[in-house]
Amino acid sequence: MLVQWIDPIGGRPMESYTFRYLPVTIHLYGIPKTLRSVELVDKIIGKIGDKDKSVMVSENSMFRVPEYVLARVILDVTKPLLDSVTISISLEKKIKVYIHYEKLVKICNFCGHLPSLP
Repeated sequence: MLVQWIDPIGGRPMESYTFRYLPVTIHLYGIPKTLRSVELVDKIIGKIGDKDKSVMVSENSMFRVPEYVLARVILDVTKPLLDSVTISISLEKKIKVYIHYEKLVKICNFCGHLPSLP
């Protein structure tokens, strides 16, 4: 849901309001259960966007769903969305984590951006 606030007095032109950040719940696939930690999820979120501080990630939440880790991120909608990130676990070991964005069904397959708003 997008809520638009307009100054009732009209002191600010409509063009000055921008839609840039969007909080989204994400599913992180491909993290082995033995490697799941708050630090690793924070590292992954840092590559995707900013951590949503209103939703805390705990050690218990890592195992709530066996197939993926649930997290919340604040996206900059002016940047393309990532479908995966590669994280270094050690000097010789890397894992690829796939990202699913909840409730974002229209993402451009070519550039990775959300569709333009009218």
